[in-house]
Amino acid sequence: MPRTLVNNLATAPFYNPQIPQIMRTLFIEDRKEIDEVIRSCKTCYVAMSDEGMPYVLPLNFGYDGETVILHSAQHGRMWETVKKNPKVCINWTLGE
Repeated sequence: MPRTLVNNLATAPFYNPQIPQIMRTLFIEDRKEIDEVIRSCKTCYVAMSDEGMPYVLPLNFGYDGETVILHSAQHGRMWETVKKNPKVCINWTLGE
């Protein structure tokens, strides 16, 4: 099956200008609610930049209410990338 790299939504094979593109974003600012979301998830997604390219890994994690502990190997691409650029983003998603 051929793979398609999409640089622009308008050129994506699934894009239809007749259908409104709707994305709902829910911002949660209450710390108790944030903790509930984090504790409800089994997996988080850690995003980083490797040589200017995005690199995202699904990881298991632990959470003690203040600190996120990522479960991973002690060596590998993720750690080499974080050593070069320690700026990361962690995402937790409820549902499928």
